[in-house]
Order: sequence, then C-alpha cells, then structure tokens
Amino acid sequence: MLEVLARFVAVIEVSLRRVSPNAAPERVKSVAQGLSTIFLSLDSLAALDAPAIWRAELKQAATLLAESL
Repeated sequence: MLEVLARFVAVIEVSLRRVSPNAAPERVKSVAQGLSTIFLSLDSLAALDAPAIWRAELKQAATLLAESL
C-alpha cells in the first residue's frame, strides 16, 4: 500500500514540476504530499456523506497549496 501511495505522490510531483519548473524540489515534494493527503481525505469523506462545504474547503486548500509554487 505504501508503494502505491509513493507512486501516487511521484506522479503528482511530475505534474507539478511541469507547471512550476522553477520551484525548489523540496517545495514540490511538500506540495505533492499535501495534495495527495487532500485527495485521500476527499476519498474518505465520500463514504461518510460529509457536508458539501467540506469538499469545497478541501478543494480551496488544494488550490492554495498548488498556487504556493
């Protein structure tokens, strides 16, 4: 399971490097970790029928995180 998660984060890193080629590698890795965690939270919340506002807030958090690059 950890290997799958590591590959998932690596795919996000590759995408982030494409759109932010001047970002420091450590920063890209941190943002990739944050985005993957948000994705996993959204996935988990879907099964709980969480309030729609939570989904909107997590989407906003992901956007802010990505824009930090």
